[in-house]
Amino acid sequence: MPANAAGPYIHIVRVDIAPEQEAAFNRWYDEVHLPAILSCPGWLTGSRYKAIDDGPAYAAVYTIAGDWVYDTPEFEAVKGFMAFTPFVSHFTRLRLAPLAPTGAPPESTNGPA
Repeated sequence: MPANAAGPYIHIVRVDIAPEQEAAFNRWYDEVHLPAILSCPGWLTGSRYKAIDDGPAYAAVYTIAGDWVYDTPEFEAVKGFMAFTPFVSHFTRLRLAPLAPTGAPPESTNGPA
């Protein structure tokens, strides 16, 4: 599991949920999904937010150790919205790599760009 000297990566998920499922979704996300994600190797922190402007209503912001975290069997087992998938809309995901301290992008683990 490679370390990232420039700092953790950021993983952001934004969604809307059907109003009739909102309470159950929030309970599941807080009590089941978020703890399951944070038990996966390399998932360091996670917080949830409610939008105060345009765009999907809910956001989850995670710090992760690197892009390798997406390839673990533990993450494969818990990713997604499970029974809530039919009620989720406007799903967006943003994966961010840190800039090196000089402001230059970090070296890719896949070779030069």
